[in-house]
Amino acid sequence: MKSSKSADKVHPGIALALLRSLRDQDTPAESLEDEAFVDSLPRRLGLNDVVNVQMRRYADLRDRGQSLALSEFLDLIRLISRRPDARAIFSTAGRNLATEKFADSGALRKAARRLSTEAARQRRLLRSMSSAARALSPGIQIDADRDPPALSIEGFALAPAGIHGNACEILTAALGVCVTEMWDAELSVRHAECQGRGDSRCAWSLVESPELATQAAG
Repeated sequence: MKSSKSADKVHPGIALALLRSLRDQDTPAESLEDEAFVDSLPRRLGLNDVVNVQMRRYADLRDRGQSLALSEFLDLIRLISRRPDARAIFSTAGRNLATEKFADSGALRKAARRLSTEAARQRRLLRSMSSAARALSPGIQIDADRDPPALSIEGFALAPAGIHGNACEILTAALGVCVTEMWDAELSVRHAECQGRGDSRCAWSLVESPELATQAAG
């Protein structure tokens, strides 16, 4: 997940990943043999020709090394956030962005991260988490706690743009990949506080994965 150098712009690849997630969510699993169903496809936002045009535009901006206005990106966030499946769309986009980022680092770097000392992995994890947050909301100030790793952000742009903070799922999912790749796959990320839910800030912390907690209880 790449950051923009400007506080009012984002990397177009982020918007592209979001539209890809939207398209995949709206692509039916069943075959399209029913003509009536085919006629209904334009009503599926993710399969609309306008979305395809925007995806090509974002890809072109990315390939030319140009940025996307933060205001346009937030308009896209607001549009998607009204959907009942918005959290799933946001989560998939964030997870895919972070996964691609780590995949680009190569197998040798991944192995080196695994063999690093705990303190080094902790520092890298916090840098990675902070970088993901700034990519989605450039210009923010971040408070990072080292032990255990956690983030606190005031003025996170996605929080008020989404409904009840649902757009923050992009960062929550991305942070989850960061934790799995660089720290501990048995931990998950909890969005403990959210400006979109009425809190004064957005905060993320690490917790034991629900599946492991259930197993321990049993």
